[in-house]
Amino acid sequence: MENKLAFDSIPKDILDIGKALEFTGVDLDTFRELLGIFLQHVPSVAEDIQDGVISGDAVKVLKAAHTIKGSAANIHAGRIIEIAKAIEKSAGEGELEIVKDLLNGLSNEMSVLANYSGKISG
Repeated sequence: MENKLAFDSIPKDILDIGKALEFTGVDLDTFRELLGIFLQHVPSVAEDIQDGVISGDAVKVLKAAHTIKGSAANIHAGRIIEIAKAIEKSAGEGELEIVKDLLNGLSNEMSVLANYSGKISG
């Protein structure tokens, strides 16, 4: 019951655990593992976005943003999905300067998600 109360306190636009459990068909322990993998994996993909911005490689940015969007969709991390979509759109339009600001937003949301992840890890 304590875990249920804890993860119910996480805003659904940050992480909708109920939908994620239904979508993936896994139990809460396995979901915790998936979330941990996500939190470890996304920073390196975000570095690919940063590298693409620096080198002017919009395709690299778009592919990396798509990867993050798909991974975030698996765990129903809504805010991160929206940022990844915006990065994809900007990269697709060649607006890489906008991506710099979006990367800051992604970093912030990853920190928020990491902080909330502790509510379901105990």
